[in-house]
Amino acid sequence: LGVKTVVWSVSNSRMQPHPLAGVQAMKGMSEEECLLVARLVKNGLPCFVIYGTGPDASPGEEKEVLDYFAGVFTVLDLRNFKQVFELQMPTLYERVRANSSMLTILQHFLANSNVSRPFAEILLSLLVGKLPELSAAPEAEAATLLRLFKLVFGSITLFPENEPVLRPHLATIVTS
Repeated sequence: LGVKTVVWSVSNSRMQPHPLAGVQAMKGMSEEECLLVARLVKNGLPCFVIYGTGPDASPGEEKEVLDYFAGVFTVLDLRNFKQVFELQMPTLYERVRANSSMLTILQHFLANSNVSRPFAEILLSLLVGKLPELSAAPEAEAATLLRLFKLVFGSITLFPENEPVLRPHLATIVTS
């Protein structure tokens, strides 16, 4: 039984309403379950260092495992996906800064039709918030920010429905 299956099962199980209790059917995950999945993101990311270091490091294997990890979260309903990644986007950003291989996760989300738009929205909000720091940022961090902007813009080419996500930030991006 894989993690993706467990996450899908939890996010798609519904509490059955009881006619006498007046309980409404729940859709998606509870707040507690979302926080648990957010912890999976936060605590899972450091584990992938093992694939990129040491004498047996395999970039191909690292990319494959990161793709599988990203795929776990694409089965969440959009409300839960947004909740998890709004919480963990700063952590994910820091991991990408520390290890560019982690970009695989962001690329996976931006190329997935189910989660591309909400993820582009979350990522773009983070990036626009970091624009004032761009001029004083070390070269490596500035390069990471620019690369992430490029990924978001590329997702608009892939999914034109992502364009409205960019519009509210366009003036800020152009003038910064």
